[in-house]
Parts: sequence; C-alpha cells; structure tokens
Amino acid sequence: MQVRYIDKALAAAEMERIGVSRAGIRIMKDKCEILCLKVDGLAMPAANILKQEMLAIGGDAALERDAVYGGERTTSALLMATPRQYRRLIERLPQQPFKLAQLAGEVAALLDARTAHPEIVLADGRVLAADKPLLMGILNVTPDSFHDGGCYFDTEAALRQVDKLIAAGADIIDIGGASSRPGHTPLSAEEEWLRLQPLLTQLQQQGCAVPLSVDTDQVAVARAALEHGVDIINYVGGDLNDEIFALAAATKAPLVLMHRAGVEGEHGDICAEVAEYFRAAMARGVELGMDEKQFILDPGPGFNKSVEENLQLMQNLSSFAAFGLPLLSAFSHKRFISAISGGDTAAGNAAAAVWSLMQGAMLLRVHDVAELRPVVDAAWAIKGESR
Repeated sequence: MQVRYIDKALAAAEMERIGVSRAGIRIMKDKCEILCLKVDGLAMPAANILKQEMLAIGGDAALERDAVYGGERTTSALLMATPRQYRRLIERLPQQPFKLAQLAGEVAALLDARTAHPEIVLADGRVLAADKPLLMGILNVTPDSFHDGGCYFDTEAALRQVDKLIAAGADIIDIGGASSRPGHTPLSAEEEWLRLQPLLTQLQQQGCAVPLSVDTDQVAVARAALEHGVDIINYVGGDLNDEIFALAAATKAPLVLMHRAGVEGEHGDICAEVAEYFRAAMARGVELGMDEKQFILDPGPGFNKSVEENLQLMQNLSSFAAFGLPLLSAFSHKRFISAISGGDTAAGNAAAAVWSLMQGAMLLRVHDVAELRPVVDAAWAIKGESR
C-alpha cells in the first residue's frame, strides 16, 4: 500500500480517476476544502452560540480562552468549515439572537464572492475580458518617477512606449503625470495636467487599441483625463474623497481604490485596516451614486508600509478578492520586492505576479509587460482556471 498527499485542488480529478460517480464527486469535493473565516466584533454571548452552531454542523470555531465566562465586551472568532457546512450554518443562524442573522448574510456574501468572476465594465459598455489575467502597463510621463522617470517625458517617446506595451501584451495602459515615490515633490493639478494633456490628446485623436487609465490623486486631473478618452480612474489618494466618487458616479468610469493611509510600521493589523478602508470607501461611493461593480481594489503595497506589512498584504490577497470585485496587485519594482529578492527585482516581480494570480488578483500593474506576460500566461495555464 502507498499513501500520498492530495491537494484540495486535485481532489475532484483524483476521485474521477478512482471511478467515483459524478454525483459522488459533486457531493464530496467540497468536503476536501476547509475555509477559515475570521469574525470580529462578536458579543460574548454570540461567540459562545456561534461555537456551538459550528460544532453542530461539523465545523469548529476558535475563541479566546476566557470566552466561556462571557462579559460585556466584544471578541473575535476563527471559523473552520467546508463550504457545504457554511451553507448549513447560514440556514441556522437567522434563528439566533445577538446579530447572528446579520452574520449569516455576511458569510453568504463571502461564499458567493469567492466563486464569482468579476468583470470590468467601462463607461461605454465595453467589458474587459475576464478569461485571463489583465496586465496594466505602467507609463510615467514624469521626470522623477522611481523606476523610469524621464524616459517617457517626451510625448513622442511616450507614444512609442504605448505601442511597445500593447505589442508586448498589455491589456490596459496606466498613465501617470506625477511621481508617487517616497520624498516626491507634489504637483498642482494644473502642472500635472500639462504633462498629461499632449499625450492624451494624441491618443484620443489617433485611437488606442486598449483602454487607458489615469494614475492620479487629483480630481481635476481625473475629470480632464476622462474628457480626453481615458476609461478608468486609478485614484491613488487613499482617502474618502466625495468629489472622486461623484465623478465616477456621473461618468460610470471604473474607479480603483488604493489604500495609502497611516505611518510605515505603525498600522497594527494592516489587512484589517485595508479591508475597513475598502468597506468605508465603497459605502460612501454607493451613497453618492456609484454602482458597487465600478470599484477595483488595490491594497496599496509600498505606500507608507514596511516590508513586513507589505508581505502581510501579499500573503492575504485572497481576503481582498473575497469582496467579489476586481483585485489589482501593484507590486512592480517596489522597495519591498527588492528587499525580499536580494536585489533581483526581475525575479521578485515574477514571483509576486504568480503569487498574486494564485490569490485571486485579476489585474497586475507592472512596468515590465514583455517580461511578465509569458510568466503570467504560463502560471494561468498551470492554475487551470477560466474566468
């Protein structure tokens, strides 16, 4: 006899090889997958009820040591169950007090988002193909960006680079007119737009084979860029800006939300902070008329975050994919990539790209499109998933 480990991703294929019936595979494949969900803000009585309900469905819940004694404060729980067991939990919780019916709805939304394949719908109705990873090629028309500042400051050079990025396999071109590197000198909206206008005017006149996005933290720049044919707002302000939400609502343009608040190394639970920013920003955007499907989420690695905090974000990308919205991973050539790869940023970028795909990222914002397109396509083929 031989015993070997079978990963959950291979379980259905192995059952088919064994000769299990299709009905049996359908019933049992979920049993091979344990999902862990963290719940915060539970009243102590709710936590204890939740523990019993999890045990009743065949799962479990990890609580703090003294939860059994109850109390007035709130606590957290780590839930462990299969997808099928969670569906049973969803049916049972509405009968319970202490806002557990609300928790049932949140768990259901997470499970639905986990299997969703979010699309990016542009204002003109075009839908970006979601059957492969999308590469957002970076084009900085700046003299001072950290990676390629000055290379494409000239409009003709920038136009040539657009063609090169598209030929290399870029699905979107992300154009920025102001550096966001550490220690950069902020520009006024007028100065930033003066850098962008010649290129965007040319692209609008001659047409572009792929959608364009504008990388900015200035509402006026985003508005002008949309009027010059840009399709996506890549908002890097990291705040709750009513004006940018109102602009997205009025134009129906997809809006990238990027987290950048706080002080490096002093975020506490960085993943919880980023998730809360996304929730607050989406709620405010919807209040101001946006459709929730307009949002694209960028956890913002590299912005006011330490190497350790950036690694935590990368390790937990799947938790942001669980929002059920397109997830953007923007790691390219950032300092933490150099730090973890011993200075070999090409290798670090390739590793981060593959990891991001495995964690559910739909868009990768990169400088090196030609180098990463084959890496990404090969990783997608190995993953064996179609969206």
